Amino acid sequence: MHAYLIIGTDEEKLDKKTSQLASTLSSTTLEFTLSKIADIREISGYTKHKLANKHTIIIRGLDKASIEAQNAFLKSLEEPQSNLSFIVVAKSAESLLPTIISRCQLIKVSGGKITKKSSSKYRKFLKLTMGERLNKVDIIRKRDEAVLFLEGYINFLHRTIVNSSPNPNMIANHVKSAQKARKNIQANGNVRLQLSNFVITLS
Repeated sequence: MHAYLIIGTDEEKLDKKTSQLASTLSSTTLEFTLSKIADIREISGYTKHKLANKHTIIIRGLDKASIEAQNAFLKSLEEPQSNLSFIVVAKSAESLLPTIISRCQLIKVSGGKITKKSSSKYRKFLKLTMGERLNKVDIIRKRDEAVLFLEGYINFLHRTIVNSSPNPNMIANHVKSAQKARKNIQANGNVRLQLSNFVITLS
């Protein structure tokens, strides 16, 4: 694995985990904050040259970058050099391209951040019919993506219960089903099958 994605909301824990990982890679470390296309050009200007020694590039702020910037960065992940590794640090995976997530080894140091955007997404999922939910989860193919989706949904549901949900029993059932699906997927269960079973068990 040449790319790692570290997700967490605690700045101190993020920095500690990033430093620990970088040290285990035993390489020269460079750090970039990526938010726009110009930042990608700066990174590309460095990585286009063949590296004789091991290098690690730490990317911060990718979850706040534009889709165009993320797509440009994706090319670097798709065409890696043998002596180059990436560590992407983000507070939330919700705004990252699924193709970026699928090319990284996921490391979580704390619960994912529930943003207004992700809350709206999960709230809409909660109101869908079974068929519509099945269509939504059918596009999730990667194990890490499935786990992120389920963890985000669980966090959203917990917050819904705390905020006095009018139907706590239904919410509790969703939490239980999502937790079971997450456990099975993490235990190497078939992603599509587990997500489909998760949807079918929802009442």
